Amino acid sequence: MDPDRIGYVGASYGGAMGGLLAGMEHRIKAYVLMVGDGGLVAHFTGAEDAGRDLYRLSEERQQAWIAAMEPIEPIRWVGHAAPSPLLFSDPKDVMWYDSGHRLPDQAIEDQVRWLARWIGVDPDRFGG
Repeated sequence: MDPDRIGYVGASYGGAMGGLLAGMEHRIKAYVLMVGDGGLVAHFTGAEDAGRDLYRLSEERQQAWIAAMEPIEPIRWVGHAAPSPLLFSDPKDVMWYDSGHRLPDQAIEDQVRWLARWIGVDPDRFGG
């Protein structure tokens, strides 16, 4: 394995956790973060989650869980990703797709090309 050609690709939960990793691990050459959110606290305290999961706990246990998880929310760490390039948010590279949670095949092809450029390999080698 070539340590200068390591890339990360994460989707959904992997996209969110990749934001946390990107803020701490700078040996990874480039990160592709797809359809992630700000982290578990943001995910489980959103309006669409009222009455589910976290809210089944007592108020005391909810607050304890939030206090334990907030320091490791990906949204707090992704801003420390530099110098690693990111494919996901301004002022980094952004690609938008008219899609829901599942991205179209074009997104995968674009990710392969973007990541290949940053880790120094020929994207055609991967069929992209």
